[in-house]
Amino acid sequence: MPCSAACSLRFRLVEFTWTKSGQEEVEMFSILTILAIVGIIIAFVKSRVVVPPDMEFIVERFGKPHPVLRTGTHFIVPFVDSVKIRFSTKEIRLIIPTFTELNLENLPLTFESELRYQILDSLLLRTSVRHRGDALRELCQTCVKSVVAGKNLSAFEHLKYWKSRRYR
Repeated sequence: MPCSAACSLRFRLVEFTWTKSGQEEVEMFSILTILAIVGIIIAFVKSRVVVPPDMEFIVERFGKPHPVLRTGTHFIVPFVDSVKIRFSTKEIRLIIPTFTELNLENLPLTFESELRYQILDSLLLRTSVRHRGDALRELCQTCVKSVVAGKNLSAFEHLKYWKSRRYR
């Protein structure tokens, strides 16, 4: 790793400038060696990121989004990059609250909806949508309202069959 080579070079320079006798040189060398090993271990632990299955991590470098980490083990630049957002790529179930809409004949129809979705591009989702649940609810209700507004009641007769089958 480039950082460890630079750190060890700096420690060697300090070692040569601060030593005065043979005994102090050995003690200084052992202390600096231990510090260098501890620093390398800390840098390695901070740079290793394990992404579990069905997850995506967004890495930020200096506050700006960097590449998305998919499933597996990844190495990032320690102390510069950080994992800020973790997204699940599993299918998510969202229950839409019951709402009523008027059809073409001005008869009220009540709808109970359930939406299942999956995140495909987490970086785009992070940069474009703030409140994902609210946006999806509004989108689902708008789609249902646009379909219902142009239909009369006879168009919904086939739904009675599915409603009776659902509760068995």
